[in-house]
Amino acid sequence: ALMALAENQDYAAQIIQNDGAGIIGASLEVVPDGDGISVPTRVQLLSNLAMHEPLRKDLGVAIPSVLTAMSNRPGDAALQESGLRFLARLALRDPAVQEEILRQNGVPLIANALRQATEPGLTAAGVRLAANLCHSPQGRAALHKSCGVETVLRAMSNFPQSSETQEWGCRCLALL
Repeated sequence: ALMALAENQDYAAQIIQNDGAGIIGASLEVVPDGDGISVPTRVQLLSNLAMHEPLRKDLGVAIPSVLTAMSNRPGDAALQESGLRFLARLALRDPAVQEEILRQNGVPLIANALRQATEPGLTAAGVRLAANLCHSPQGRAALHKSCGVETVLRAMSNFPQSSETQEWGCRCLALL
């Protein structure tokens, strides 16, 4: 029920005002491995909340928990895609969030996801986050070290039909 409510800005604001981001983030840490369904679903809920730009500042509390969940389950494509999409939405035009992702060592997770991606949605979310992080010198340096141009080009080559992958891949390459 919360998933659909999160897509509506008014309901999303109520979820966040009631510490929804903190509660959802903390729930990811209760059982780091979690079960195969609920962890990706909770991260998808955070990603849906992040669709609303005015509410994004309040979602930053969940960044460490999302990165930890992604690190604990690198082979879970649904979790990786939802996590990358959540982080990409938060990082858009927000240097503080970009710095937090770098500080939390999030770039190797992006590189890992892009190298292992077998789905266009996961790849698109990865190159979108990479492009958003390329706006700072520190982000560009971290991406060069962990991914490099080759990883972005390979991602684009693997999914030529994905307009989102192509658009964000080009933006990333232009900034790298």
